[in-house]
Amino acid sequence: MPTQALHIAPPPAQPHAIVLGPLLSALLACVVCLSVQAQTLPAATEQQAERNAEASQTVATPAKSNPQANAALNFLAFYITNTDGLSENCAQLGVSISPYTRRFTELHASLLHTASAFFDVRQIPAHVRAKLYESARVLLGGSAQDDHRDLTDACRQLQARGSEIAEVNTFARLLPDAYRDLTTVPAPQPKSPQQLQQAYARRIVRLLRTNMRFEVPEHVEGNPSGTYRVELAPVGLVRNIQVVTGSPLPGFDDAVIRAIRAAEPFPKPEEGAIPPAVVFTWYLKD
Repeated sequence: MPTQALHIAPPPAQPHAIVLGPLLSALLACVVCLSVQAQTLPAATEQQAERNAEASQTVATPAKSNPQANAALNFLAFYITNTDGLSENCAQLGVSISPYTRRFTELHASLLHTASAFFDVRQIPAHVRAKLYESARVLLGGSAQDDHRDLTDACRQLQARGSEIAEVNTFARLLPDAYRDLTTVPAPQPKSPQQLQQAYARRIVRLLRTNMRFEVPEHVEGNPSGTYRVELAPVGLVRNIQVVTGSPLPGFDDAVIRAIRAAEPFPKPEEGAIPPAVVFTWYLKD
């Protein structure tokens, strides 16, 4: 894809008539390098783990099934390039562009929050950031044979007219399709029976931990576990408890059984009825 350098226009006679020619092709090229790393980006919170996994699968093959995840990657590339990327390049030339980055950050705070629901922007690998910084240099008009005077002039314009330029250089204006995808809440996709069972098992383990009474021995090696099967009545009462794979820790299985008894009646799942049985593995150190 051909690229052309961003040249920040001189101050116009009318402040509202600012013209800023963005280098969208360079930004979109950055999205590619960021997308490659998407599978290793950690989820922002434990509650977002499933969304992060789904998004990682989406960007591996740019699927249409999750356009919001793809838009989140577009935004992260755009955001880092316009904040840390431009700041780093201008700082190397002795120019602070804090007026621009401050206003740009304010304008994109809500979008950053939305994108961070998929990936934690703070954990993006250093070599990916380096690629985005290179794109920021191109945005300033630089290249391998650039003239530092031109780059310094561009940085000084960002310093002098930072707030004005930030008002124009927005994600919504420059990448409207990606903005629409990022801000449009997708319709919830129906979960498979297996996903529903796994989600319910995780919920039950969290519930049982509040009732668990077990003194962990000193110097426990590894992360011992046990697997258990609980048969349930339609109202959530426990019909039977089976130790599928016992824990190597003495007394641990009995403590789990007591926690199961203390938790009944089991709650209904968020979707559907209480299953006839739930199977879960309990790790001591999770």
